[in-house]
Amino acid sequence: MAQETKALATTDGNVLIFNCHTSTNRAAKVEYPADPSRLPDEFARLLWEMSSILPERFRRTALDLGLTLDEGAAGFVFNGDPSAVVQFFEIGSTSTARLI
Repeated sequence: MAQETKALATTDGNVLIFNCHTSTNRAAKVEYPADPSRLPDEFARLLWEMSSILPERFRRTALDLGLTLDEGAAGFVFNGDPSAVVQFFEIGSTSTARLI
């Protein structure tokens, strides 16, 4: 269903799905991976597969915030701490505001 949703589009582009996973699990945080190889389990990889690749304006916002992103980075954070969650929303809201 996520793939079908991401296939929907308007004149602004396709629907984007971003996922931010939070947990008490002590696994290492993984932010905006371009591939799922560093993710610890099948559920994290499933969320990554459901996530959209960051469009260029979102990528620029993330870079402006000091993140290092590989080409093809997905809108996905695994095991995000409070600052990663805030940054996740900041990337989305700042990038969307750039459209207006």
